[in-house]
Amino acid sequence: MNGVQPGMADALSRFTRPVSGTCFWCPPLKNLDIDPSAVGL
Repeated sequence: MNGVQPGMADALSRFTRPVSGTCFWCPPLKNLDIDPSAVGL
């Protein structure tokens, strides 16, 4: 819900209050398959 830099937050923060945290990464997709070229792999 919050970005890496202070002050960055997504719109969900208007409706919720984060009390703990973790990070998740979703790989980019192309034609319903993981596209590693989109991140330079």
